[in-house]
This record gives sequence, structure tokens and C-alpha cells, in this order.
Amino acid sequence: VYVLHAGVKLIEEGLADFLYLSLTDYIQHAYAPDEPESLAFYQQLDEQIGKLLEHGAIVATTADHGMNAKCDREGRPTVLYLELMLEERFGSGFRVICPITDPYVVHHGALGSAVTVHLPEGHIGDPQIREVGDWIFALDGVTEVYTRELAAAKCELAPDRIGDLYVFSGRDVVLGRRPEHHDLSKLSRTLRSHGGRYEEMVPLLLSRPLSQDYAARAAGDPRNFDIFDFACNGTV
Repeated sequence: VYVLHAGVKLIEEGLADFLYLSLTDYIQHAYAPDEPESLAFYQQLDEQIGKLLEHGAIVATTADHGMNAKCDREGRPTVLYLELMLEERFGSGFRVICPITDPYVVHHGALGSAVTVHLPEGHIGDPQIREVGDWIFALDGVTEVYTRELAAAKCELAPDRIGDLYVFSGRDVVLGRRPEHHDLSKLSRTLRSHGGRYEEMVPLLLSRPLSQDYAARAAGDPRNFDIFDFACNGTV
């Protein structure tokens, strides 16, 4: 909320013509959208956005990702520690890399719904990769498994920066390495995270109507980074 306060102040004092205001997602990690804490937070956001509108700003709002609770009905985290599971099934040498590995473990325990898997040297051939991939795909909670080439093509990933396999999990499941790599004691509430297919859809909200051309573009499944073009060039 402080970031929006600062944005309003910059507009009020005529110190900015264009603002990119980036907020944290701590509240969304900690609370479901309809919980009182979330509603109070959104009310504060609405108040500041209203002030931006009062000063004549075109306001465009989007998100970097969606968010889902990654737990069972009792609220217990549903985690597949894939590196440990692979080692127990096939032997040592596997390495699982979690894209959501950052200092903010209080948000999500460095757990998300996608990981890349590096196989040991003895499993690099196509038959071995297929065998491991088929075994992972059969795990309860796994929804997609791709080779490096397919992941690069289907998911727009850089092939030289991912492993031999890329794995996605379901809406309420996260993937990790081993229990000792993910300190869930830091979580203050239910595990809520992202990174998979079920968190891809995000809103694009603009304060003014779109032109006919940009309305047609909006019907064609725009991406969140298109918000800059829509805000600067697409409103009437």
C-alpha cells in the first residue's frame, strides 16, 4: 500500500508522467481472496487507485501470476519431494531445480508447481529419459512431464537453462527437492504458492475503454506484459 501512496504523491506534486508501481504478494500468499485480511488489503488498494483516477491517471492493473492453496482438506501441505523420490526409485545423481527458490521462504517455502529435472550421466539416453519421465508422470499429483525440447517449444523456456525433463503438478500440489531443502516451519499459515498451469490466468484491468483495435487484441488472449502497450496506446 505504501507504494501506491508514493505513486499518488508523485502524481499530486507533478513529479512523474508515467509510473510503474510494483507491489508485493505477501497477502495473497498468506490469505485466500475472501478472508478478512485480504478484503481489508484490497480496500486500501482501491482507495489509492481511486486517488490516482481522481488526478486523471490512466490506471492499468495486472498480476505476475495466480495463486492457489497447495494443501489437502485438513490444510496440510501436499508436497512431492521429487529429488528424494527419484533417488529412492532409480539411484543417486538426480538433481531437481525449483524455479521458485528465493529468500522469501515465509511466502511459499521455496515450493511451486513446476520443476526441472537433471538426470545423472547414466540416464541421459532417450530410453532412460523416457523411462524416468513415464515414472514421474504416473505419480499422483503430476499433470505434465516434458523433455527439454518439448518444454522449450510448449512453455517458451530456454533449452540451455533447463534440465532433461520439465514437470508440472496439479492445482493443489507443489514440487520440491527434499524435506531438508524446504523449511515449512517458516510458513505462518496455509501453504499458498504458484508456478504451474493453474496459476497462468491473470486479470488485465484498465480504467478506460479500449479502442476497437485493442479490444480485438484483448479477445486474443493477451499476456500480462501487454499491459504496458494497452495502457499507453490502447485506450480511448
